[in-house]
This record gives sequence, C-alpha cells and structure tokens, in this order.
Amino acid sequence: MYIGVDFGTAYSQAAVMEFSQPLILQEKGVYGTPSVFYYDQDTGIAIGQEAIDIAQGSLSVNMKTDVKMALQENKPFTADGKEFSCSEIVSEIFKAVLLEAKEIAANSGMDDEIKGMVITVPAKFGYLERDIIFKSAASALGDEKIPITGVLKEPVAAALHYFRTNVEDGKHILVFDLGGGTCDIALVRANSGSREFYDVIDSEMERIGGRNWDEKIAEYLKNEYEKMTGIAIGSNPAYERKILDAAIRAKHRLSRNDKALCSVEINGNVNKIHLSLQQFNDLTAPLLDQAVSALKRVYNRHVSDCEIDEIICVGGSSNMTQIKERIAAEFPLCNVRVYYPEYAVVYGAALYADMRKGKVVDVIDRANFSYGIQVVKHKGTENEKYKIQNMVIKDSALPASSVRNYRPTEDNMAFIAFRTYETDTVYERCDMDEFPMTKIGELKLKLPPNTPKTTDIRTQLTLNENGVLEVKAWDPEGNVIQTEFNVIQ
Repeated sequence: MYIGVDFGTAYSQAAVMEFSQPLILQEKGVYGTPSVFYYDQDTGIAIGQEAIDIAQGSLSVNMKTDVKMALQENKPFTADGKEFSCSEIVSEIFKAVLLEAKEIAANSGMDDEIKGMVITVPAKFGYLERDIIFKSAASALGDEKIPITGVLKEPVAAALHYFRTNVEDGKHILVFDLGGGTCDIALVRANSGSREFYDVIDSEMERIGGRNWDEKIAEYLKNEYEKMTGIAIGSNPAYERKILDAAIRAKHRLSRNDKALCSVEINGNVNKIHLSLQQFNDLTAPLLDQAVSALKRVYNRHVSDCEIDEIICVGGSSNMTQIKERIAAEFPLCNVRVYYPEYAVVYGAALYADMRKGKVVDVIDRANFSYGIQVVKHKGTENEKYKIQNMVIKDSALPASSVRNYRPTEDNMAFIAFRTYETDTVYERCDMDEFPMTKIGELKLKLPPNTPKTTDIRTQLTLNENGVLEVKAWDPEGNVIQTEFNVIQ
C-alpha cells in the first residue's frame, strides 16, 4: 500500500486510498495516535495513549509532548536517567503509527506492505526540522526500508484533497491550517492540467497552535484554583499536567457549548471552575489576532492580482468557534468554510501517495528559504568579513540547484570544508551580519592527493523535490569528487 502520514504536534495519523476514497488507518473511534513519548527503566519506551496512561503523577516528568515544536532547538530529552534525541523520539512516533497502520490494513484484508510513504510538514519549517522528520520517518521501521515518495506542506496537502472534488481552473483559495503547534497559511490556485491539481502562490507560518490556546486556559484554571483553595500549585509537573488536561477538555467542550465546567483534582481535593465561551475568547484573543494577521498578510499581498473568494479552515484547532467567526468577519467577501479540520491534511497525503504509486510524479513546490555557503569577503584585510553565497534562492521551484567553482586555499589540502546556512533572503550574496541566518551543517569536498590551490572544483548544490540538500563535485577533468554533507544534530 502507498500511505500518507501526517506527523502532528498533538496527534499523528496515517491514511491510505481505498476504492478511490481516503481511509484512516486507526482503530474505530480513535482520532489518531497522540504524538507523545514516554520512557522509564521498568516500562521502556511507550508511545501515544499508552504513554499518557502511564505518565501519571510524578511519572509525568518522563513524558515528552509537543516534540514537533521542539525540533527547531533540537535539544535532547532526558527521562529516568536516559537521554533521547529528537530524531529518536520522532522515529519512535512514526514507528508506532506505521505498525498500527499495517495491523489495521492486515485486519481489514488489505495489503499491509508499505511500498511508499508521503509525509507532511508545516509550510515554513526550516531545513533542520524537515531533515529530522524526513530521516526519522525513513528509519522508523529499522531494516524494513520504506521509500518516502513525497513531502507535502500541510496546507498544500489539505488543498490537494479539497481540489480533488472541487476543481475550478484559475480559482484562488486561501488555506488556513491551525494545528496543534503551527498556523500555516497558503494561497493556492486550482489547475486541473497539473497532476497535483494546484499551484502554490504564497505561504506563511506562525508558530502557534492549539497547544497555545490550551496553555492560556491552563493558566486561568491554575490561578482560579489557587485563589479558591489557597494551595500553591507552583511548578509541580504532576499538578501542571492535571491542570493542562482539564484545560484541553474545557477547550473541546467550548467548541460545542457556551460554557464548560472544569473539575480540577489535586491530592484528592476536587474543585469545579466555570469557564464561559466569552471568557475563553477574551483569554485567547491575542493568539487569534496573531493567526488572523498572518492570513491578512498573505491575502493583502495578492488580492489586487487575483480574485480570492474562498478560505478553507483545516487543522483540528479550526474547530474552535472563534476561528470561523473571526475570519468570516475579517473577510466578508470570502466564503469561509471549515473543511474536514481533523483529516484534510492526512487525506491529502494519502491521495498524493496514491498519485505517486508506480510512477514518478513531479512535485510542484518552492524553496522556503535560500541555501548557501560561507565565503570570505575582502580576505586578508582589516575589513575581512564573511558572506553567504546562496546557491539555492528562496521561492525557486523545486528541484533547484546551481553550480559554482571553488579552489583550495593551500596546495595539497585533504578537503575543502564549507559551512552551510539557511537564510530568509532572495539575494545571491549577503553579509552575515546584516541578515538573520541559521547554520544547518557542513559541506566537505574530499580532494585528490597533491591537488594544487589553483584547481577549480566544480560544485553543485541541489535542493531536491523533497526539500533535502544534495551535493556533487567534479575536478577539472570531470572526475567525481567524494562529497559529504553533515547536518547539525
């Protein structure tokens, strides 16, 4: 089977196309696998709902949630004296999702061999985050290698599923994807002549999502509980977990009702706290402002060039009533629709995986950032500065590449080493002290013995269709030079 996987901040899901319709590969009545990791020496590793069930009371310190939003810093997590990298945790979550998918498929009489997998990522995730997700997914089942046949931006996956049944050539639509940890915005254009049914015009992302709404409610409940009882919750992880769980339940109730009654139990003492929908909206107003402002920016950049008359809201957090109400008020000329909020992304991933089945399909995508190497400006002078020479330029259609010649700085060097950077610019060259940038790794070119410093080494840097950097190099005679690209971990 060809499978689509949505690795989410709160939940992860897998789906497959069956009889031309997307099918969630989860137990009946289960939304998805919680993206939660747990470890202790007695239990070992636990994932998903099992992890949540075990991590009660003081054991909650051994549980890692929101790992997707921790990828940017890429710091290890220590549980019961053992350290785990982000890559290891993400790989374990993918493993749990894939094994359950295989089991569900087998029990349903389907082929449970995974022959290809499409994964989704937020629209503006940087290279390091995409690289961790990509490699973790590929290694999830160990020796059982699964080819990753595509990487889709989450709002694009949602649009792909939407356009599958609503193709109207030339129609522009805004996708507002509010998930657990990110708010992705994408402007897409329907194009039935394209194999993917869409062209991506523009995208933007805010690092906010449902978890931030949860935290606002949790802060309110914590303050109310302390006022009612005189008991200081402080920073006790077990107490904070109970407060957060109560906050999440309250948010879900307020998606259907005008008020919620929150029961908070600490050491056997149960207290009930009332929360109205209006209070919830007031508490979270700054978050909603931030999300809608991102939507406005994309809209305003293009409204004079094309007709934008439809906005679709996806992502589980779009179930909050404030989302559709606010967007409809801000964009009165647009039809605002909440479209399969929990499943649109994974449905699109499954559809795309099916489209790539048994054939090569061009991926229409663009570079989110520019990628280049560090070079020296005015070398050997008092004004010596470092510059970035971008070889892949932001917004280039993927795959994108360019070739440059570089020389060793000395005779008989064993290799040339370049630091590689990700920048949010569109310039081929830029000073490092003028623009924000992120070091993503080191590029090495292994030189033949006795290479003189006058030798031109032809170097090609490519950002492939899945957003992964590749490098090739040749000497003046056309002989291939051994290359190595190491991502910072």
